Amino acid sequence: MEIPVNTGIAFEVLVRQIFQKIVDADAERTIQVRQNVTLQGKHAKHQIDVYWEFEHPKGIVYRTVVQVKDWNKPIYQGELLKFKGVLDDLPGQPKGVVVTRSGYQQGAADYAKAHGILLFELSEWRSASQPRLSLTTLGSARMEVMGNWDPEKREVLSLVLKTTSFEPKITNQKIQSDSAWLGNLSADVAAVLNGFIINYRLPTEVSFYDEKGNIVTTLDQIYRGAIKDMEKSQSVFRELSNSFEEPTFVSTGIASIPRMKVTKPSADITIEAGEPRYVPFEVPNIANFVFRNLTDGSTHLIQRKK
Repeated sequence: MEIPVNTGIAFEVLVRQIFQKIVDADAERTIQVRQNVTLQGKHAKHQIDVYWEFEHPKGIVYRTVVQVKDWNKPIYQGELLKFKGVLDDLPGQPKGVVVTRSGYQQGAADYAKAHGILLFELSEWRSASQPRLSLTTLGSARMEVMGNWDPEKREVLSLVLKTTSFEPKITNQKIQSDSAWLGNLSADVAAVLNGFIINYRLPTEVSFYDEKGNIVTTLDQIYRGAIKDMEKSQSVFRELSNSFEEPTFVSTGIASIPRMKVTKPSADITIEAGEPRYVPFEVPNIANFVFRNLTDGSTHLIQRKK
């Protein structure tokens, strides 16, 4: 059985379910918890991972905006600065909450405390004897429940959880620029953009836009689609070359030319299998999560529904 691990959307769904669980525990409030909504701000529209709105019995409406970061590294201060900008632009001064599995840099924690943003860390519960399985956001794991047999008595003494990780290794990442579009630029600018590479950015940070500036896909989604096809065909290597049918652009980070027209991303993807791990089977190991409030240090065990 394939168990997706560290996928951004799955993490958002889990966070929404946890806030819904908190909501369901308080029957005196009328509440809605929605995932992946768009809210109109004073100056722009904002994509919100989880939106939590409830009404106190006295008629006061409270709004909370939850940002979910499924990262494999601590959240840095710049992300909190951007999130504060979103909160300031939304009417009604909603409360800000950030949830991640990877922790926060000290600067981010200090900034959040100074501006009233609540920080949470969500991680899988594990016993002290359970080895940690570390995967990137594109990695996956296959989990099997196996029997520990006594050959003399011919009976199962205990159950063991066998976990095998599958980690995609992505190399030679490139974004092919549109040569005709580059031809309309000055030679020095075209030379800079023509050598544009993306190895310094995470796949989740690379978005592709249409002519109107709307996001049509991300590099992360393209990689996930390719990896899913590889898993179906049981292939371990693929030369990815994803051509765009419609005019597509990518952000350059250059103020004078913020977007570059591209034709396709390309990369080499190799899926490497890790050594199997064997863990004594315990129900809490796969059923519970730890939801920790970093502001007051409180923790809650959350049981996932079967």
